[in-house]
Amino acid sequence: MLRYGMPVIVNDRSEIPNSEFVHAVGVVDGARNTSHFYLNGKRIHEGQDPPAATVANGDRGLYIGTNPYLELPPTVGTTDWAGAIDELKVWDRALRSEEVAMLYAEGASTSVDRDGDGQSDAHEEIAGTDPVDPSSVFWVRLQKGDGPWRLAWERVNGRRYVVERSGSLEGGSWEIAGETVEGVYEVEAGIESKRFYRVRVMIK
Repeated sequence: MLRYGMPVIVNDRSEIPNSEFVHAVGVVDGARNTSHFYLNGKRIHEGQDPPAATVANGDRGLYIGTNPYLELPPTVGTTDWAGAIDELKVWDRALRSEEVAMLYAEGASTSVDRDGDGQSDAHEEIAGTDPVDPSSVFWVRLQKGDGPWRLAWERVNGRRYVVERSGSLEGGSWEIAGETVEGVYEVEAGIESKRFYRVRVMIK
């Protein structure tokens, strides 16, 4: 249940495993009068909720994981959350579904690689590739045609690419060379010293 003055009931039968952390996000969009609830990066609830447009400052304290103002009969129990809460974050705006997916991917284990292609499921979520298809993987090629050398890769809709360069690979030596939503970047001509390049993928 997501509560912001009035309760929003999330009717979903997704199982939450014991002894494991899950990524849960509740979004209230007052401008669109909607609420959304996400579990491990995937939306499990979307609804039109009248209270969403009336989120306001309260005169009581903020509590996470409990509601001391709600009195329950002894036979029911307490409102205390029976588990641990970690890495709590609060935004002052409604997050988009792409942003929620990126937050989950960034916090997910980088050791899980179900298709064995060398890129973790979390990284593939950001890159927009299929985490269960070993042929779907983000990789950058160096190409030489009639013009300058080019970095090329398969572009994915909804992603932008930041190309960075460094002359030494040392920490703090990377600088932004360019940004694009296409799958190609032309390397500067006339460079005498060696340069290293890398491409960062971001969700737009």
